Amino acid sequence: MISLLGGGASNRNISEILCITERTVKAHIARIIEKLSLKSRYEAALIAVLHSDRLCLCTASHPYPHA
Repeated sequence: MISLLGGGASNRNISEILCITERTVKAHIARIIEKLSLKSRYEAALIAVLHSDRLCLCTASHPYPHA
């Protein structure tokens, strides 16, 4: 989920790719922000980009492989 967030996916995109509800996506992202002591979704996305070598980020040419 964090890699999708780092790739610029919206809650709707993430929910469609992972086959979960947008509400579940929001809850998971809120939990990620809380656990990492971040202030915003933007910071979570930035962390994902900065640590992309440790995450499986989607390619820039096709950011949402299942969309």
